[in-house]
Amino acid sequence: LDDPNFSCLFSPEPRFAAGAALRDHGASAMIDVSDGLAGDAAHIASAGNVELAIELHRIPAASAPEGGQLGGEFAAESGEEYELLATLPEAMLGDAVSAVEATGVKLTPIGRVNRPAASGSGVRFVSPDGAVAELRGFDHFDRGDQ
Repeated sequence: LDDPNFSCLFSPEPRFAAGAALRDHGASAMIDVSDGLAGDAAHIASAGNVELAIELHRIPAASAPEGGQLGGEFAAESGEEYELLATLPEAMLGDAVSAVEATGVKLTPIGRVNRPAASGSGVRFVSPDGAVAELRGFDHFDRGDQ
């Protein structure tokens, strides 16, 4: 397909160079997002015993077929993005953005790491008005109503 919204699903491109640039520029944690940002961010939060505060309006979202934008909540819960999520010290963010962009990938800051976790480890998705959304990623083992 020529649609960029589906190219990552049918022809994913590993972000090896971007991952190496992040590693070399201070990433303290990193994961590929394939089961939804909400689920994979929770893995980072749990492993680091931190809270991730993610701003929904900062999450890059694909263009909807009719030309609108898919919301940050959809982007956080969907899967198969095959992008990277990393945590970086704020002082190293500028250099990391430049290094990753030199690989042809855009690095988008979407939130903050709170240490120690304010309310235990986990992920908070915050809307511009301060409301907190409870979101979850794709679960391969969720049997729905069964």
